[in-house]
Amino acid sequence: NNVIEHVHKPIDLLRECYRVLKPTGRLIITTPNVESLSARIFGAYWRGLEPPRHVHIFTMDAIKSAVHASGFDNISVRSIVRDGYITGSSYALAKNIPFQNGNPELGIFKAYIAELVALILSFIVLVKNNLGEELVLICGKGG
Repeated sequence: NNVIEHVHKPIDLLRECYRVLKPTGRLIITTPNVESLSARIFGAYWRGLEPPRHVHIFTMDAIKSAVHASGFDNISVRSIVRDGYITGSSYALAKNIPFQNGNPELGIFKAYIAELVALILSFIVLVKNNLGEELVLICGKGG
């Protein structure tokens, strides 16, 4: 869960995952989606960037290509929206609002607005699948 973006050599990691995975096993990867609507709106303030912690940020096609190049097949990927955290945090970064224990100090009204935006985005993702804040990829070895 949200590991691959922290790894300097993601293809090497994926090849090792392929090697140790049982023949009927599945690999599930979640990672920030650089094509998300939030990333497009907030740009350099998008919470998913998180430099220098995030070394690689993937598009839907890039993560599919990476796992395919590592030997996996039966690849399924979609984008999701979890809650208003990414939107609220991105807004806080853009407006220089402080964080306490990893959470932006938005106040109740702005926090509810961030949750409402996430709910609306969830409906948009039903139509345009690559706009969600995170990618969820499921793949396996052979048949």
